Amino acid sequence: MKIKGNYSFDGDELKMYVKQKPNNTILFGTWKFYLTAYNFLNKKKDETEEFQMQKHKLFTNIRLRSKEAIGETPVILDTTKIIYSIKQMQSYLQNKGYYHSEIHYEIKYSKSKKANVIYSVILNEPYIIDVIKAISDDPFILSSYKQFAESSPLQSGRLFDADLLNLERLRLTELYQNEGLFDFSEYFIHYQVDTTIGNNKVNITLIIDNPMFKYKGSDSTVVAHHKRYKIRDIFIQTDFIPTNPNLPSTDSLLVDSMYTFIYRDTLHYKPTPLIKAIYFKKGDYYKISNHNRTYSQLTELGIFNFIKIDYRRIDSDTTPKMDVLIKLNAKKKHSISFEGQATFREGFGGGGIIVFKTKNPFRGLEQIEFNLRGFAESVKNTATNGRIIGTDIGPQISIRIPSLLFFPKLSKSLWSEAYPKTIISTYFNYQNRQEYRRWIYSFSNTYQMNESSWKTHKLSIPDITLSYIDKNSIILSSLSTLSPRLAFSFQNYVNAGIKYSYIFNSQLKKEKNPVLFMTNINITGLLGSLLNYTGMFQKDASGAQLLAGIRYSKFVKLDGDFRKYFNLKRKEEQLVLRSYAGFALPFGKGDIAVPFDKLFYSGGANGIRGWKVRTLGPGASRDSNNIAIDKLGEIKLELNAEYRFRITDMIKGAVFTDAGNVWRLQDNDDKAVFHLNRFYKEIAVAGGVGLRFDLSFLVARVDVGWPIRKPYKNDVWEFHFNEAEFNVGIGYPF
Repeated sequence: MKIKGNYSFDGDELKMYVKQKPNNTILFGTWKFYLTAYNFLNKKKDETEEFQMQKHKLFTNIRLRSKEAIGETPVILDTTKIIYSIKQMQSYLQNKGYYHSEIHYEIKYSKSKKANVIYSVILNEPYIIDVIKAISDDPFILSSYKQFAESSPLQSGRLFDADLLNLERLRLTELYQNEGLFDFSEYFIHYQVDTTIGNNKVNITLIIDNPMFKYKGSDSTVVAHHKRYKIRDIFIQTDFIPTNPNLPSTDSLLVDSMYTFIYRDTLHYKPTPLIKAIYFKKGDYYKISNHNRTYSQLTELGIFNFIKIDYRRIDSDTTPKMDVLIKLNAKKKHSISFEGQATFREGFGGGGIIVFKTKNPFRGLEQIEFNLRGFAESVKNTATNGRIIGTDIGPQISIRIPSLLFFPKLSKSLWSEAYPKTIISTYFNYQNRQEYRRWIYSFSNTYQMNESSWKTHKLSIPDITLSYIDKNSIILSSLSTLSPRLAFSFQNYVNAGIKYSYIFNSQLKKEKNPVLFMTNINITGLLGSLLNYTGMFQKDASGAQLLAGIRYSKFVKLDGDFRKYFNLKRKEEQLVLRSYAGFALPFGKGDIAVPFDKLFYSGGANGIRGWKVRTLGPGASRDSNNIAIDKLGEIKLELNAEYRFRITDMIKGAVFTDAGNVWRLQDNDDKAVFHLNRFYKEIAVAGGVGLRFDLSFLVARVDVGWPIRKPYKNDVWEFHFNEAEFNVGIGYPF
């Protein structure tokens, strides 16, 4: 399609009106996959489908179903559809202000019995908005219009576009509904558009009609101004039953002379937490924004499975008023679920997580979640060359409170979309592997609030972790072969600090090509530095701080994850680019190190998929320590690109490339250390393909990756089919 004109114009929107398009492609338009599948799965020319069904019933049935799910019939040129397409495109261009556009077409035939249809679009001069005038005999309607006229999409000098008229309808409808006009709708707004004034100018007259009211007990009607409703009483029914809506309540409770809770027998919720989620106030004018905020906040609580906000008008008073009726039905108080997972790292394994949830246990809209996770994996025993079972088990419990604990006044003063909450979490974890046995305990108190629906802030204070390694662990006898810093990271430790997280997710704004950005800052050990002279801490021979005989770790850890999603115009195609960077820096006196479980690693289903998890790096080293430990580092870089395309409605395909590595700040092996002048030469690269199975309630994923550039083989690119790594996961990798 060729477009000629002095104004910029999105030709892709115009292509939507072409009734015949080429067969859909994948791999950025290079392969007509669905047509290829159709031709491959289509019946043989010398056999009918009935004959094949009798001869090979099962295989023919599979083939026919596959053809229906994947195949796409060839697009045969139909010249009658070309004329219809031109009419549709001209209608679209007129709506965009191009009343004098011209469209021509040309068909080019090739020797391979293929035809290319070329549309030539000449836009010519469009119509420009000149004068905009609003008409209404209601003074309030006109004053509100003039007050907010600057935010109108209809502006003098702008290109005339019929879609702008619809946008203005929606804007004014929301504006007036936020000014108390409960019954106002877009149907009260219509336009007169005058294109006869010359010079390709358009005058727009916006007319806002008055409603017609019917007298009680009479068929006669009268035209009057729109009514502005004020909120009178607010009723909250916490045990509404949708299947029996007329079941009467037996008791009520008035709170703050404004909110009336109605219920049967017992009120199962404390009034204050629920009131915080309600934005209606007695005496205020009705606002559709308060309706939407109340509904969103009640949904955000995660307590109710039925939420409905009704209104009852009271027109008998001089000032129209209305009662608000908020009807709520709670989810089941208790729920239990199970999630299984298969793994393959050093060997096959699997396990699962049992999740038990209870809602509103203390009548303050809290939620308590108890997780019990357990995983077992067959791993290689390097001492006997046999196999042993490695385990990873432990419980976790968290409580979610819909306010900022200890800061009630701050919770009330936050902006409407903040949805503040406190999450108190603690877990215990036991890990048994060939190299070590250890126990980890963690506790965190996290405050979470939204800056907007797509921006979230989290602050964990305190964030405490305690790790203890069994004295009989094999790795402790091998510490002498490691660098002092790496050896120190495997010892017992305790840390207490703060953690801040920020999440920006424009996918929630429904952008065409959204962005997701996440960053975390973890500062641990400042308290120990402040209390260094109180006598609470001891010191070991190297000068490092000890608390109750356990090393008190000090470090700063920062990481950022940036993702860009490109939703391509072809059939359900998406290109996702991801970059990740992180570093952890220990500080203090004596032997200092970042603890073992706070270091970075790579590989696996969510990293560089040509390597098993925790087996890549560090740097260009290659098993320099001769012991089977996880490959860890204080610095991590990753770049990922994944192209996703539709195979069937349930199955999606993927082609990906991953690159990255981890490095250490210090090590006996200099190849494991990050150096600015050579790190880019130590980037590992993997490529592969995958399938995603969309089961509506979850996405199961299988990826196969091959290492094509190994860090310890400088500038060598190679591919060996037998080096494939299979990765199984739940959800998309990023």
